[in-house]
Amino acid sequence: MCGVAASLSSDHRAAVEAMLDAIPHRGPDDRGVFSDDLTQLTIGMNRLSIIDLAQGRQPMCNEDGSVWVVCNGEIFNSPQLRKDLEQKGHKFLTSNSDVEVIPHLYEVYGEDLPNHLDGMFALIIYDRKKRILFAARDRFGIKPLYYRPTPKGIDIASELKAIISRSGVAKQLDRQSLSDYLSFQFIPAPRTPFEGIMKLAAGQRLKYSLDDGRYQVDNYWRLRIDPIDDGSPDLIEELREEIRASVSRWSLSDVPIAVSLSAGIDSAAVVGLMADKTNRPIKTFTLGFKNHSDQTEDEFKGARLTARRWKTDHTEIVLDPQEVIRDLPLMAYHLDEPYGGGLPSWYVYRAMVGNVKVCHTGTGADELFGNYGKASVFHGLRTGALRREFKNSLKKLSIDNLVYLYRFPNAYRSWMFVRDTEKRRSFFHRTDTLTGCRPSEYLIEQHYKSHPTYSIEDSITDFDFKNQLPEEFLHVTDRFSMAHGIEARVPFLDHHLVERVMRVPASLRIGKVSPKDFLKVVLKPFVESEILTQRKLGFVLPLTRWTRNELRPAIEDAFSPTRLKRQGIFNPYLSRQVLKPHIDGIVDDTQRVWTFFMYQKWYDVFMG
Repeated sequence: MCGVAASLSSDHRAAVEAMLDAIPHRGPDDRGVFSDDLTQLTIGMNRLSIIDLAQGRQPMCNEDGSVWVVCNGEIFNSPQLRKDLEQKGHKFLTSNSDVEVIPHLYEVYGEDLPNHLDGMFALIIYDRKKRILFAARDRFGIKPLYYRPTPKGIDIASELKAIISRSGVAKQLDRQSLSDYLSFQFIPAPRTPFEGIMKLAAGQRLKYSLDDGRYQVDNYWRLRIDPIDDGSPDLIEELREEIRASVSRWSLSDVPIAVSLSAGIDSAAVVGLMADKTNRPIKTFTLGFKNHSDQTEDEFKGARLTARRWKTDHTEIVLDPQEVIRDLPLMAYHLDEPYGGGLPSWYVYRAMVGNVKVCHTGTGADELFGNYGKASVFHGLRTGALRREFKNSLKKLSIDNLVYLYRFPNAYRSWMFVRDTEKRRSFFHRTDTLTGCRPSEYLIEQHYKSHPTYSIEDSITDFDFKNQLPEEFLHVTDRFSMAHGIEARVPFLDHHLVERVMRVPASLRIGKVSPKDFLKVVLKPFVESEILTQRKLGFVLPLTRWTRNELRPAIEDAFSPTRLKRQGIFNPYLSRQVLKPHIDGIVDDTQRVWTFFMYQKWYDVFMG
């Protein structure tokens, strides 16, 4: 696991050193750079050593030094790839480095290389013969990669803060990204908060020609939903073995692996599958909240059941709201982009420091099997009236209708906080702030129109895999784990498993009463019955109470009319229109208040 960077520029070496200096947390164990002064190009990395601790230094190259690579991530099929490449005559310098297979594999497959890698990765390759700079992000966007084209070159790095840290970068706010953030609580790829800086979307690759300065970005992989299974008796056992194989593949490591354990079935199953294959105790970590006893006890109770069954080395973390207040600026710094979602995992990874360097999480299972947050829309759209309303909203291109539809059944209630008409009418200090910006809601509309053959359930799954999963859940998982020098792995997002699950029809994959009913049957041997039958708890901060009490002074400062006038972005009357009714308990506007507050925390850190 590493932080990577590359620069094609007149100050290429200094630029890469500056970018790596900005992200030391991603790789505290080592640093390496390779420079080519003839082409004015440098690539480099900060390393967190997980596999081949002694020899796995980067950058790495092939036998003649014509292909150089830096990679953030883990390639879980590297042992088999190495064996195949050795049979083809390739020579390796390390004993088992997963990254060393990449330059040799590039020699064989060229730009199709990412399709032959299993795992999570953000990689940069310098092809000296073809004079190409090549970069790719894994299929689901587990690892991040940003880029900044310039008139005479390009910068690439693992984090946004790395790119803006190098000299000569102007931080001009991107208005479309601001609009999208207010709608989604995150910024969908390829945009970032700043004009001129982009991020590769999940499953994308970038090719830059050193000869003419042209570059292109395209998809090397797309999620394919192809429901062909008929629900045969062998299906459950087949999927059970596929999940078992995924956990096994993603457990490749030369250091111990822990589990971020909630009270839910996903992480509990990961613990059970790991314990089935190891004789040493697994370290597990669970978080609860101080002064929020019901949820804390529920979360701890479920996790304890799993810990006792599999005899794990279990740690419980109790979170105090004062810690959140204290840590918000640091969280905003590590998040890189404005983010209005949940923050609890920060404290899970912090507790792991000094104990482990790698952990598994259950991230991705919700999206595979219905996604609890979208459950009501699945049920609602099975009724004729709501289904007709959905179809009519698409036919009429009615943005407000479409947004209302998602808010009405609570399907995207945690996504759509500020409608486009409201943004343009009253949210900003200047009435022309969003001039030229498309409505954020068009992302939803365009997506559904681009998949006319998909069922509504499959369309929602596909939309989540392209947007919420990589740019919200995996974004937070990566940033918060790497902030503490921890490598977080997500075995439910092994692409072999995902592709297999996507062959199961939604009518089987997604339960009619509880979306995960099907998954519960698959995972039954590894999860306690009490966990299988409990309601979905959710791993979220008690924000309604906190925004009205513990966090109130900080939030009132963020909404201060004086501050908003000085900032010049938002309407100074937001304090009266949005915050006061919420603080006074007249309405529950928690999500809009929190979304706005977290943007202000990000702005404080990055715009100062």
